[in-house]
This record gives sequence, structure tokens and C-alpha cells, in this order.
Amino acid sequence: MLFKKNKGRLSAVKGRRNSGSLNSARTGNDAPVVRYYRPESVQKKSNIRLKDESEVNKKKFNLFQFLYKWIGILAILFLVIANTTLSGVVIKIQNFNETTPYKSNKQYKDRITDIFNKNMLNKNKISFNSTKFEMQIKNEFPEVESVVAVIPLAGRGLQVGLTLTEPLARLQMNGNKQTFLGQNGKSIEYINDSDKLNEFNNLPILSVPNISFNVGDQLLTNEEVKLIDLLTKEFDGSDSYRYSLKSIEFNIKSREIMIRFNGVNFYAKLTVERQIREQVGSLVATIKNLTEQGNLPKEYIDVRVEDRVFVK
Repeated sequence: MLFKKNKGRLSAVKGRRNSGSLNSARTGNDAPVVRYYRPESVQKKSNIRLKDESEVNKKKFNLFQFLYKWIGILAILFLVIANTTLSGVVIKIQNFNETTPYKSNKQYKDRITDIFNKNMLNKNKISFNSTKFEMQIKNEFPEVESVVAVIPLAGRGLQVGLTLTEPLARLQMNGNKQTFLGQNGKSIEYINDSDKLNEFNNLPILSVPNISFNVGDQLLTNEEVKLIDLLTKEFDGSDSYRYSLKSIEFNIKSREIMIRFNGVNFYAKLTVERQIREQVGSLVATIKNLTEQGNLPKEYIDVRVEDRVFVK
């Protein structure tokens, strides 16, 4: 016996079965799911507050960083300025001890300090110009032969070393005034003190007729200075024929020198146009021979001409 499948019924049965299994699945997971939500406005406020606090902390950190940076820079600048600032002058005269023929150590220190203080650039080791400063000192003091300004590495006092020219003679000026003539050929410092005149009484008096000059002027050349220096050394009174010099007259225009001695009446004539040492040697030998013969000249000895000596 044949049966026909009822498709509509089978579909209805399947539909009910499937529906039952879905219902049973739902009833098996029937526990409610609870979800909590923060109100949106509260969450935004919290985020803004955290962001604001972060920005404030960042700004504070940047501010402190900026302050520390500038404090460090200022501290470094302070140390640099403190270590490069020159606050005074220390004077050292190289070739004289306590006193000089010209000025006291205090006079040199005071005047050089004035020169130092006139220019603000001198107050700093970096901007200090030693060459210019040394030239100013040499212009101020004609007796200064050399000057060296040394910047100390650690100290703050500028070290100034002076070398002064030695006095060569007493230079006779108009009005019966005298100055020192230095080994550098310059007129140096009036001799106004009687004690100083007595102290340097052994220096010969140099006169330069028909020439006007002032303190600080360059009067003699190097060759002329050498001649006078040699004369003062050869005629120092150490022997019977080496009479000490009394005076020297230098006629710059005629280039002739006339020297007089202590204890005798005659004088000697020389010239700066010939070899100096040859003339002085001839003069010493002639005086020695005449002294030994007991026949000193009554007027002069002339050694200006080469290989000849004139006695009168």
C-alpha cells in the first residue's frame, strides 16, 4: 500500500520543532545582562580636568627648567666676570730696588693706576690691550726703557714690570735748572732736590748750547750716547791719568764735543763723526804719556783728526 508524503505537514512539524529548540535555548540563558553607563557629561568633565592638570604640570616643569637654565647661565657669567676682572695694578721696577733716581715707587704706581682706570676696557682680561697700555706708560715716563704688562691667570691685579734707563749725566738747562740725561738719550725729570743733587754729584754736567728742549725730548742719538757713556767709564778717577769728568759741552750743529776734567785746567776735543773708541783710546794714551812726563797741556788735547793728536 502506497502512502504519499504530506509535505505541508512535515514543514509544519519541522517549524514547531525548530521553534521549540529556540525557545528552549532562550529559556536556558535567561539571566539578565546588566550594563552600567557613566553619564557622558561627567566623563567629559573628568577627562578635561586630567588634561588641565597635565598641562599645568607641564607648564610648571617648563618654567622650572627655564629658570634653572638661566640661573646656570647667570652663574657661569658671574664666574667668568669674577675671574676676568682686573681690579688694580701691581708695579715692579726691575733694575732698581727701593728707590729710583727719578720718582718714588708710589708715584709710579699712582700715575700708572690713573692710566689704567681711564679706560673701562682695561678692567677686563679679555678686552685689555697690553700693547696700547704699555705705549701709554712709555709716553708718560721718558725714563721707561721697557714695560711689560702681564695679565695674571688666577689673581686680579695687573702685573706691570718697568725697566728704567740709567742716568748718564746731569743735563744743564736754561735758568740754571738741571734734569737727568738717560742712557736712552732723553731729558728726564728735573733735579730739584738738593739731596738728589748731592747724590748724583759724580755725574758730569752736559750742556747743549743754542738748543732749546723740554723734559721728555729725545736729545742724543745712540752713537752720541755711546760716546758720552764711554767717556764717563774711561775717565772715572780710578788712575792718576784718568781724571774724572767735570763737564761735557756738546755742540750739536758742529758735531763737536768738548770735555773738562776735575783737578786740571786743560780740556779735550772730540767729534761724533769719527770712530768713538779710537778717539777715546788716543785721548787716554796721550794723557797718560803727558802725565808720566810731567808735561800736561795748558789748553787742550785734540783727537778729532784720524791718526793725529794735537796738544796745546
